[in-house]
Amino acid sequence: MSSDIEECVRALAQKHMDVRFVKLNFMDAEMEPAGVPALLAYRNGEKFAGLVPLIQEIPDDADLSAGTIEHVLKR
Repeated sequence: MSSDIEECVRALAQKHMDVRFVKLNFMDAEMEPAGVPALLAYRNGEKFAGLVPLIQEIPDDADLSAGTIEHVLKR
């Protein structure tokens, strides 16, 4: 599942060239394993969104796709 999410985020990165996506291992970020995979969003150095864990933010009736993750981020 994690690699599927990574593929979706890569597709989003290719679509949104004006956004910087950074992959970080949860141990380097000092996160709990139960909180991964996660997406954290920053603007001007300030965190404005935290989807931790990301999979819980995806609606039950939605497919795992770049479009679904993009929709979740826009909320």
